[in-house]
Amino acid sequence: MLLPIEFKWSSVPNVLRYELQVSTNSSFSGSTQSFTNLTDTSYKANSLNYATQYFWRVKSILSSGYENWSPVWKFTTTDYPDILLAPENNSINIPTTVKLLWKRATNAISYLVQVSLDSTFTDSSFSYNVEDTLKVLENLKSYRKYFWKVQPTLSDGNEGWSEIWSFTTLPLPITFKLYQNHPNPFNPNTTISYQLPIACNVRLKIYDILGNEVATLVNEEKPSGSYNVEFTTNNLSSGIYFYRLQAGNFIETKKMILLK
Repeated sequence: MLLPIEFKWSSVPNVLRYELQVSTNSSFSGSTQSFTNLTDTSYKANSLNYATQYFWRVKSILSSGYENWSPVWKFTTTDYPDILLAPENNSINIPTTVKLLWKRATNAISYLVQVSLDSTFTDSSFSYNVEDTLKVLENLKSYRKYFWKVQPTLSDGNEGWSEIWSFTTLPLPITFKLYQNHPNPFNPNTTISYQLPIACNVRLKIYDILGNEVATLVNEEKPSGSYNVEFTTNNLSSGIYFYRLQAGNFIETKKMILLK
């Protein structure tokens, strides 16, 4: 939620330095930031929040030793940038593998993504540096509420944090299950979902109508949880295909239709 703001004030004769104070209350108690030993008549602060009212003042420290505070001014920072896309804020029943999506920021060269189990990001917080506008999170805890935010990195520094969004994962599955892909029919993308009540080796494969294997989507050990897998194809012809999940002793096959 950091936001850069530049403060400017008039020069004072015989001044040695200035001190700038910025606070969320007019008495400058509690949450107050002080910037000392300033020799210029401007200062750019990079630690302010969006959508917040601030009060600020400047102290002139003169060669005579006299210190004088300016009158207190106030301002309100802008609202959070509209950047987050999915999953929707406060959404529920999200699989333990989830894709975070956000809008591309102008002149951004990368993004910092933070994910946490609490809204203050002080407990179990994870940070990821990514260059694209998506981040796939895997092996999340079941039936837990997660908070996330994104900060674009620009060529001349960092932009402010986005608004904080949240989502809640699905409860821990009690049975194996393979869901029907969606959309179906599809072209060229579709999502296949499945759930595991226990950790096991998982193989998820695609076959054509003759039984020939055309793709392997998953082939690894997976912990218990719910999963989404995206299948993208540009080189297969229209027709009926089958996807088969083998998880431990559980095996299930479903039909899907590629329609170009």
